[in-house]
Amino acid sequence: RGENNKLGLRITSMGLLSKDPYHLMRKVKLVLRSTFLPSGYPHKTPPGYLSYSIWSWIQDLSTQLRGTLATQRVLEGIGVGRE
Repeated sequence: RGENNKLGLRITSMGLLSKDPYHLMRKVKLVLRSTFLPSGYPHKTPPGYLSYSIWSWIQDLSTQLRGTLATQRVLEGIGVGRE
């Protein structure tokens, strides 16, 4: 016997998933779509929305990385972390 988690997967006592991998992929795809895309996608969004969103996410990620690296360099410059 096992218990069901939020994705509808049965986890056995050995920690194995008892559903087929295609079911898991469909559930993951559904969760990602509902998290990152607006409701009604693609029927209620303008053409090119997905492309725009992908580039926007890439820009957001690069901005965060740049900020993290800049902060790290500033802290190193003032001596934080030196022995």
